[in-house]
Amino acid sequence: MRAERLREPLGRLEVQARVEARDRLAVLQPRTSADARRIAAERARVAALATEAGFTHVALELGAEGAGGDAPLSRD
Repeated sequence: MRAERLREPLGRLEVQARVEARDRLAVLQPRTSADARRIAAERARVAALATEAGFTHVALELGAEGAGGDAPLSRD
């Protein structure tokens, strides 16, 4: 399963996130706000890892229960 193939490499980036596969979209639900910030900071690497796992797109879900809902949002 693609989600499992992405979860392990994310762990090597020191990111804890639930990975949900929706066809070729990987939906990442970070466990903490620190994980959300890490995913955002490493977005190019995360996208490359997702591509290697067979995904074409990545979404970062904020605000989900237990998934980094306290992550700050840029208001630019």
